[in-house]
Amino acid sequence: MLREMSNSAPATPSGTKTVDTARRDVELRRLFVDLTTDRQRALERIWQLCADDLYGLTVWRTGSRPTAEDAVQEVFVRLARCAPDLTEVRRPFDYLLTMAHRAAIDAFRGRRPTEDLETAALVVSETDPERAAEAAKLSQVLGKLNPIQREVIYLKHFMGLTFRAIGTVTEVSTFTAASRYRLAIRHLRRLMEVRR
Repeated sequence: MLREMSNSAPATPSGTKTVDTARRDVELRRLFVDLTTDRQRALERIWQLCADDLYGLTVWRTGSRPTAEDAVQEVFVRLARCAPDLTEVRRPFDYLLTMAHRAAIDAFRGRRPTEDLETAALVVSETDPERAAEAAKLSQVLGKLNPIQREVIYLKHFMGLTFRAIGTVTEVSTFTAASRYRLAIRHLRRLMEVRR
């Protein structure tokens, strides 16, 4: 379905422009309303604005590119189905990240990764080459973390979310989000044999 939405839509999301979060939320709120009248165009634009971030989150959560692709596709299927209910969403980008988080968990439960995270190379937006290079270097080490720890590192480090936003996306308290991040960093330090 997603690959058919636009001739320029890649098999795996890439090339999406990084957009200021506040501006993106304003546009997404408008697009959520537009889903009820011009679904195809609204879905295409939401894809352009958010696909890289959703895909990055689902790869980090599942550890598998094929599973992540399925999860992102499921987000857009759900988005199309629940269009009338989205007009009152106040923080649409966080809402989409939460949908991606849930879809990744569901997809991961449905099947085990067919590709090691190490070979999948963690994905971040290709519009930021420095972050993409960091992700590639960390792939091997991060593959040794559990999915919850990988996800919180992605959301904090690569997406720049606050612990409050991470809690919202992953449906836990701010305290739990911060604790998960601290534990993940501690585990990473041990894996990398970093001394404080």
